[in-house]
Amino acid sequence: MYWPEIPPAHYRAIMPMAALQRRGHDVSMFPQREGEELSFDAIARHDVVHVHRLLINEDDAWVQRLHDAGVPVCFDNDDDVMATTGEEWEELPDVTLRNVAPAMMEGERAQALLPQMDLVTTPSRALAERFRERGAKDVRVIENFIPPEFLRIRAQGRPGFTVGWHASNEHHWDRMKLGVERIAEQLLEAHPHVHVVTIGVDLGIDSNRYEYIDEVQLRELTNHIADFDIGIAPLADTAFNRARSAIKVREYAAAGVPWLASARGPYAGFGREQGGRLVEDGDWFDALDELIRSPMQRMRLRRRAKSWTKRELIDEQVVQWEDALMDVVEDHRSSGAAA
Repeated sequence: MYWPEIPPAHYRAIMPMAALQRRGHDVSMFPQREGEELSFDAIARHDVVHVHRLLINEDDAWVQRLHDAGVPVCFDNDDDVMATTGEEWEELPDVTLRNVAPAMMEGERAQALLPQMDLVTTPSRALAERFRERGAKDVRVIENFIPPEFLRIRAQGRPGFTVGWHASNEHHWDRMKLGVERIAEQLLEAHPHVHVVTIGVDLGIDSNRYEYIDEVQLRELTNHIADFDIGIAPLADTAFNRARSAIKVREYAAAGVPWLASARGPYAGFGREQGGRLVEDGDWFDALDELIRSPMQRMRLRRRAKSWTKRELIDEQVVQWEDALMDVVEDHRSSGAAA
């Protein structure tokens, strides 16, 4: 069960469940939509129910109802929206606030329901600890992995040398706190052949070598970022960012793009073997400048990125989801038999 409108649902529900289906499991998809009631009877006929975020149905007794029907429940979340203060949310543009407000409300509901869940999954070790602190009994870290269609790339054929940043709305924090706009302007001034492209977050740069793309469908993402010569993943030092997943560098790597990422949070421990480098907050211009001037280094990183990606496909790693869900089902059956 998932909200089809939010991109994380693809990584946390649609992709892993489709991979389980390819392994022979019987999977039913229940997209949740505002104002649309879901059939409890249709849901309760399954061996286990996996929910990304929460049900739209405003009924917090649904977990207990499923338990009464003999069905265990797995809850998944990949963003720690409750870790962010009201002042930090107010720093964001209005359009971003409108997008994250429902997630904040769902976060409040989820906190109350966590102790009832049979299993909680998340791609973030930091977020796993938060869930345990909030009463979740069984929490497992399962990373976001790459779908096979991401490797079927049809590049757009963008001319020139491109430094790109693919980011969602809440990355306005990183733009402001790390001065990404200023760094990009420095690059454009220092390198007349360089273009800067951002997808999802607007830097507002007045230059014919800067392009902002409002939105790209996830299935088309690697086709767009394959034209990047360097991809960046800057993260400011916030609680929200420390609980993120590392999917962005996997997306760059799948497209064969050398990447630079902040040396914190989900990217800690990543580096050359994954096709990129880590950057301290004050070193972004120097790191970009060096990589722009080093075609051989970019080529080596590109090769490592593509090699790493082959091990990061969802079909190669879906056994983690399979084991977690099968354990819950078997535990539930055993406890029922004992009772």
